[in-house]
Amino acid sequence: VYFAEGKYEQALALRIQALDLYRRLLGPEHPDTLRAMTNLASSYNMAGKSSQAEALDLETLALRRRVLGPEHPSTLNTMQGLGDVYVTESQYAKAESLYKQLLEIRRRVLGPEHPSTVYTMQSLADLYLRTHKYEQAESLYKQTLEIRQRVLGPDHPDTLSTMSSLIDVYTTQRQFEQAGKLAGELLKKRQRVLGPDNPDTLVTGAQLAVNLAYQKQLAKAQDVLHEMIERASQAKDQSGMSSAWYEIACAEAVMGKSDLAIDYLKKAIDISPMPADFMSTDQDLKSLHNDPRFAEIIAMSKQRAAAINSNQ
Repeated sequence: VYFAEGKYEQALALRIQALDLYRRLLGPEHPDTLRAMTNLASSYNMAGKSSQAEALDLETLALRRRVLGPEHPSTLNTMQGLGDVYVTESQYAKAESLYKQLLEIRRRVLGPEHPSTVYTMQSLADLYLRTHKYEQAESLYKQTLEIRQRVLGPDHPDTLSTMSSLIDVYTTQRQFEQAGKLAGELLKKRQRVLGPDNPDTLVTGAQLAVNLAYQKQLAKAQDVLHEMIERASQAKDQSGMSSAWYEIACAEAVMGKSDLAIDYLKKAIDISPMPADFMSTDQDLKSLHNDPRFAEIIAMSKQRAAAINSNQ
């Protein structure tokens, strides 16, 4: 409940108390103690305390490998969590190595279509996208999408999430027609499945606008974007709108509307700070790269990340 309400310190305090209780009553290697360690590490990462999360995940992983074995599902879950922390910390080489190792084990132990295996496939593909390994990302997203469409169904939220990621890969590789076609398909699905005001639906609408703009279909792009902006502006709860405003900013930047792009980018990072390295290399924001206001946004993001790290 505390995490859902954004009360991270209260939530962390409770989980720290719980872990201390488990250690005293059950011992440091009891499965419930190890589970409490994993929960606390995840909470640290969600609260932006990645250093504590990493240290606790490493400790838990060593214990689970010794107590449960290196291929036990709980051990593998800890590997996934540690890989996620490495991504948060921009330790991409460590994350890639761990995800690859984990994917090989999960495919062999759980099977290639097990939900946990497919989750790791998505994580590795996301990392490839972030580190500009677009061919590897596209290949893995396509494999993930094929499995999810067949196993979960074409309208499952996880299936739709993979479609959205594949759109990003197509866009970064300048395959705008293919990206736009998939974005149009995904927008209809998300409007039907999630609703027209869902943040993920608005992200997809903005993705469609981006790719229409790249194809010089500016009137269509503006029409789509106008609806997304209206719906995002009317949302009473803005806490989940960061990605929507970011993608809207990208669309405005592609259309050459720098002032609006900067305004919407500020909206996005005010809700949830974006990694500076991600923003500074996002080709959709290329028209802003020489704008001093964009440099200020990048500097602000770096300062916030440094402040979080200094408080860990």
